[in-house]
Amino acid sequence: MSGRALALAVLLAAAAGCSAATFPRRDTDAERLLPELRDGSTMHAEIEGALGPPLRTFDADHVFTYRLAREGDRLTPVPIAEVGRAPWELVVVFDARYVLVRHTLLRLW
Repeated sequence: MSGRALALAVLLAAAAGCSAATFPRRDTDAERLLPELRDGSTMHAEIEGALGPPLRTFDADHVFTYRLAREGDRLTPVPIAEVGRAPWELVVVFDARYVLVRHTLLRLW
């Protein structure tokens, strides 16, 4: 199974495991909450500099996932021990040059 297929499988499993019919849902407020992410121009190193190391990586570091919690008007990553307080999942996908291709912010609960 390729890394991208694995990432998709993880997201689908998360979706299937949620009891509420409306979750997870794509959060359309991602641009305001995560302004440092610009599809087509943000580099791998910039994202790690802004958010720290990802919670998980897939596909030879071409897919990152973070769990995020709200702090004021921003979302910040939380360590694995605190994912229970982090209702957002951020998935970022990079191309072969490690430029951000796309990102999706999901509200899990």
